[in-house]
Amino acid sequence: MVRAELGDLFDGELVENATILVSELVTNALLHGQGAAFLSIKHDSRRVRIEVGDDGPPLSGLADEKADGFGMKFLERLADRWGVESAGDDGKKVWFELAITTA
Repeated sequence: MVRAELGDLFDGELVENATILVSELVTNALLHGQGAAFLSIKHDSRRVRIEVGDDGPPLSGLADEKADGFGMKFLERLADRWGVESAGDDGKKVWFELAITTA
């Protein structure tokens, strides 16, 4: 899905990084989350923002512990910005942004 959405619009490195990070975050949502997982891909002329979430409660300390797990180390290294947001009764989401560079 990531390649289909972004592949014709952005350079290969951005698409590859987005694909790796989505794979890690969706895996985390399916293994550790609750209910259905969701994925949102948005972009403008400056950045790509991707959100992955589930219906479960926010993970305590995830935003503070940053690079605790293997997937989170990828996130810390590859994303320009990232964070965790609570959606109240609707669960949580982990988001990341990748800057669009022009040659």
